[in-house]
This record gives sequence, C-alpha cells and structure tokens, in this order.
Amino acid sequence: MADKGKKKLKFDIVIDILKGKDVDLTKDAQKILNSNADIKNLIKPMKFPIEAELDPDEWNKKKLEEELYGPIRGQVKILDMRIIDFEKKKDVKKLQKEIKEFESNCKAGVKKRTEEIVSGKADSEKALKEGKAAMNQIKSIKGNSFDGPRKEAIEALKPLMRDNADASAAEKANKAFTKIKAEFEKSGKEAQKAVNFLLASAKKMKDDKKADKALIKFGEDVLKKEGLFDDFLSAADDFSEAFDEALRATHEEEMDAGKARDLTKTFEGLSSLERKATAAIDYAKELEPAFKKIANQFK
Repeated sequence: MADKGKKKLKFDIVIDILKGKDVDLTKDAQKILNSNADIKNLIKPMKFPIEAELDPDEWNKKKLEEELYGPIRGQVKILDMRIIDFEKKKDVKKLQKEIKEFESNCKAGVKKRTEEIVSGKADSEKALKEGKAAMNQIKSIKGNSFDGPRKEAIEALKPLMRDNADASAAEKANKAFTKIKAEFEKSGKEAQKAVNFLLASAKKMKDDKKADKALIKFGEDVLKKEGLFDDFLSAADDFSEAFDEALRATHEEEMDAGKARDLTKTFEGLSSLERKATAAIDYAKELEPAFKKIANQFK
C-alpha cells in the first residue's frame, strides 16, 4: 500500500493480563494466583512503546491496543495451562521461567504484529484470507462432470414419457435420481459451489480499498472473466432446478408424461454445460500460480 497519509505516531501501550477485559486468565488460574501472592507478583503489566509510520485516520491508541491483543491472547492461554500445572507440582522455579518465556513471546508477537500493521499486511489479511479460501475450494474440485448425470437423468425419464406409465415407474425413476444426485454432489455440484465462492471472494477483494494493490488487482482479474463464470453458473442453476424438480415429482408421484417430456427437453438443452464448466474451472485453476505469488509476498 502507498504511504499516503502516514505520519510517525507514538503510543505507550500497556497490557495487564490480570486486569485486561479481553485477555484475562481463566477463573481457575486466577484462583491459584490469588492463593500464591509471590507468584502473582511476578506477572507485571507489560509496556510496549510503539513508534511507527501509520495513517492517523486509520489508527489510534485504542485500535492499536485491540490489534496487539491478538498475539498476546494466544500466549495467555499457554500461561494459563502452566499456572494450573503449577498447582499440581508446586515447582516455583519452573513457573518463574515460564512467566519470563511468556513475556518474551508476547514482546516478539507484538513486534511482529506491529511490523505487519506498518507494512500493510494487516490491512490485506481479510482479502488474503478470501483469496486463499477461494483457491482452496477450486483446488479441491475432484471433477466437474455434468454430462454424466445429465444423460443419466434423460435415461431415467424415458419410462415416464409413456402415457400409461404407472406408480412403479415413478418409484424406479426416483431411486435412479437419488443415486444420480449422490454422484452429482461429488462432482458438478462441488464445482458450482467453488466457482460461486470464487466470484464472491473476487468481488470482496476488488472492493477492499485497504488491501494491497496486488490483491485488489487479482480480484479484478478474476472478474474480467465474470461472463465466463456466469454462463456456467446460470446453466448449472438450470440443471439443478430441473434435477430437483424431477426428484420431487417422482417422489410425490406428480410426474406425468408431459412433465417428463418437458424435463427431458430441459436436460437435452443443457448439452453445452460440460463445456462451460470445463472452461470456467480451467480458467480458475490458471489463476492459482498468480495468487500464490501474491500470497508469498505476505509471508
């Protein structure tokens, strides 16, 4: 991010885990400390003098304190367990050493978090998280087959297109659709969910004005092919609606020959869905190296 609007700001941050509203110890640990004043007195308020180039419109003492609680909160949980362990073993020297380690780890965590805030990494965390989640969903796609379920659906509807089809035909078709749905959920449906999530994440990244420019641009690059994704998602939605209607109608025995023919025409009209799915997912997977390169900048 650009340094526009940044000024050198100074804050004296004080965090007291015995009094802090957000990072206090559990009641069990507090009870142990209250019974061991010599140990309790070892846990002092921690002072962190912060001097950094920050945007005063974005950062003040209260907000910075809240951000710096993050790395400390995890260390408090560890110290909490060690205090409870002390009650069992009564090893004062061991706990004294652990309290010093706690303070050292808190200082290191606060230093790292402050550097992340100054560098802009903290501002980009939300967009980075969105991007990682979207790419992970795309990577997890095991298949994008719509054509198999589509052809199986047409085949299952054939016996119902006869005017004299009885209830047993609907029951048989319903069993077939139930089986097809289970297969579809592992392939086409997963692809549909992943692409939907990718688009939603890209829009959030593009609009996140606090994020790094590279992340914003990545969101914009995804949306350059929004038409490609939308074509796939629209066809996939039509497929899902037709499939759900076939499943419902065969279950409730509302499937007559006319409805069976109409649904068959719908499925036949979606013959290009497989091609659209492949194009959308292939492009999404091509984006992965570019995103990985951006994400590595924030490690």
